[in-house]
Formats: sequence, structure tokens, C-alpha cells
Amino acid sequence: MFGLSKEMLLKRQIMLFLDKQTESVPSQAVTNDVQSVTNQTIRKYLQELQVSIEKLYSSEKMELQINRRSGIELIRRDTNFDALFEEILSQDIIYAVFQKLILSRSFFTKPFCEEQDVSLSKLRRKINNLNHFLNPFGLYVTVGKKVTMNGEESHIRFLFFSFLYFIHRRLTSIPWVNEKKYLDLAEQVCYLLYIEPRCSKVEMIGLWLFVNMQAHKENRLLETLSLQEDFLIEIPRPNFLTSFEDEDWQFFIAVLYATDLIDIDPNINFDRIHHNDFSEATRDWIEEFECKFKDLSIQEKKEVTLMMYKCDLLNKIMPLNDTLGVVFNSVDSESIKQQYPIFGQTFDEFWTAFSEKNPLLVDTYIKSKSFMLALKLSPAKLLFTAIDFSLVSSLTLDDQERIKQQLTNYFYNKAKISFIHNPKKAEIIVTTEAFEDKEVFDGEMVVINPVLTQNDLNYLEETIEKVATN
Repeated sequence: MFGLSKEMLLKRQIMLFLDKQTESVPSQAVTNDVQSVTNQTIRKYLQELQVSIEKLYSSEKMELQINRRSGIELIRRDTNFDALFEEILSQDIIYAVFQKLILSRSFFTKPFCEEQDVSLSKLRRKINNLNHFLNPFGLYVTVGKKVTMNGEESHIRFLFFSFLYFIHRRLTSIPWVNEKKYLDLAEQVCYLLYIEPRCSKVEMIGLWLFVNMQAHKENRLLETLSLQEDFLIEIPRPNFLTSFEDEDWQFFIAVLYATDLIDIDPNINFDRIHHNDFSEATRDWIEEFECKFKDLSIQEKKEVTLMMYKCDLLNKIMPLNDTLGVVFNSVDSESIKQQYPIFGQTFDEFWTAFSEKNPLLVDTYIKSKSFMLALKLSPAKLLFTAIDFSLVSSLTLDDQERIKQQLTNYFYNKAKISFIHNPKKAEIIVTTEAFEDKEVFDGEMVVINPVLTQNDLNYLEETIEKVATN
């Protein structure tokens, strides 16, 4: 990713893995998740992460506990990883390369190597890795007397924005940018577009303004993009962006709109947006969704059409690639599939069918966009499977009601549980009696303690997932 070192990206992966755990885990479990390094290396990374966390966060906010006996446990309260990931990733030599290129597009090699205490041969190796990453962007960096970024201007600006957005998210967290003028202009852009100027939105727009205005400062002109035919939103260029030409302004808005970073209501003529390079794929998307999920209303079909139109627009600005899916869509689809197993299985079938018809449109970006829209449009029965339970117990009626209520409340986001009287018709039979012959009923039988424990709930959850996916 962006040519960043394996070590830096693995540390990020380790933190994301630990954040999903509900209890301490052995270091070997972390090693098994990462897979590409030894357990000894993982322990070294964990200790370095622990030092960074102690420097950046109070123990009340975040703590990484490392214990030889109990294992590794991450405790996080009312904070996120932004500061930690910035700290980790900005230590990479490639970050310094990007900083120089963003500010001047070219810099002398020898002074840079001396400043960063890195050999020329190592710098060349790092640049080679970076160029491998840049290939889908149609860009490359040359190393000679100077290090220089090469390629189409629109792709370069988009790359720089993607890099800064991935590392920092916010303009004010970049120590080498004087952010005030960009934030002031970003707030004016918000008012112009009728967007509420919330801090996060202003920061993000300010980040994109900085990239473009820095390019203007270096006299870098956009190539002719001909977005007028594809970008169907007409918003006149504002006078307060004095360095922008009409082409700059249209490109600026198109990127924010296509990546879903801003929400504007352009009153698009849907008859027009049906005619784009992804039009046939859009029809396939709708057809396969209706086959696998449900029939779509006219309004829902418009949502699909708009999503695919934005993907087509972004593809014309920057050829779609997997990096865009990582940078601009932070969805953890596997966790959602675990939460909604029926939906996950149905989506996989849908995506396989769609991919067979559109083998060139299977990158991470379109898949993640499709995943989230499918989740939004899915019928409730795929998210909350209806399952008939029956409770067989010799406990008092009050105790039986208490168990039913506990189970209904606990699994409210897993299944729609209905308790029926006849256990022979139930899909899951919950009982407080230890029957010798479990085959007495056709459904899945689960024996529980009269006082429910987490062990009971965990096994019941496994049983619900088993029934839901059969």
C-alpha cells in the first residue's frame, strides 16, 4: 500500500486484529493472523506498539497489555487509532518521499539521503517498490540526480489526496502544512454546496484544497479531462478560489462526489446517467440482485444506478483499483457477514453471478460499494432470520418467561425469535432437562442451565448460525 514498508503495515494489521478480540489472546494467535512473519518478530512489534501507545494515549483511553501467561489484550475506550497509525506510518521513508513530492514534485536526491540517513541504494529499492504500487495509477517516480514524480496531473493529484487521506484523514494533523487558509476556504466551499460545515467535513475538503492549490503553486496544469460529458452537476466556479480554472473546479467537485465524500443533491436526470460505460453492468447488478435478494422499487433502482454512475465517473478520473477500496471504504465485510450469515451467503452468490457477467469490474472498490448498498437494500428476513424456538422445561412459568425474554433480547440482532408451544415443529428446542435421547425432536436441541450463562449463549449462537445457513 503506497509503497509503505511491510513492517509499518503489519503493525497496523496487528492493531486491527487485536481490536476485534473480546479477551486476551496468545501472541501465536496474532502470528497466525498475520502469517507472514515469525512469532518472535510479532512480539517485537507488540512491544514497539506498546511504547507508541503509552506515548500517545492515557491508560484510561488505550492500553496494550502484554503478559507472558495471560497473553495480549488491547483495551480501548472512547478513542480510535488515528494518532497511532499516523505515528507508525509517518516514520516510513516513503512518507518523507511523498512529503517532498507533494510539496515540489521533484527534489535533489543526495541532500534527501543525507537528511534521512539512508543510502542511495536503499532509496532506489524503496522507489522501485513504490513504482510497483503506482503502476495501476499510470504513474512512476524516477531516481537520478533528482527524484521526480511523472504521469498525468489528474492522477498525481488524486494519488496525493488518497495518500494524505489514508494516513491523516484531517488537514490539521499534518505538521508540515499551514492549514488555516485551506480550512477557511473549505468552509466557504461547504456553504456554497449547502453542506453543513462540520469540522470533519471542513478538514477533509481542506485536505483536497491543499493538494490542488499546492499543484497550482508549482504551476502544474490539469490535462484536458472532458468531464463535461460525464459529470452532470453544474456548479459555477466560485470567485474565492482564485487559483482555480474551470477545469480545476470541475475536477475538484467530481472527485469529492464520485468518492462519496460529500453529499449533494444535484437533481440528476436519471435518463442521462443511464448512458455510461457501466450501463450494462448496472442492468446486470439489478437483475442479479432481484434474482438473489428481492424485487427493487423504482427508487431503489435509482440508488443502484447512481452508485454505478459514480463508479464510472471515478473510473474516468482514475482507473479503479483495489487501493481505492481500502482508502475510501473502511467496511469490514467479513465481520458483517458473521453478524448476518444469511445475508453474507446471499451476497457471495450475488457477487459471483455479477462477476461472471462483468469480469473486468470485480475490484475491491466496486465490490465494497455493492456490499454496502446490498446491505441497505436487503429484506429484513436476510438480516434477521425468523427462527421458531420451543422451550421445554420443568421450571416455574415465571422462570420460563425470564429465559424466553433473555434469549429474545440477547439475540435481537441475530435472529427474530418466536417461541411456539409444539417442540416437534420448532427449529431449535431449548431445554433445561438433560434428555438421554436427543432425537426425540426433529429440531436442534440445546440443553442450558436454568440460570443462563455466557457458555449457554455462545453455544446457542452457534446453533442459530447453523440453522440460519442450512
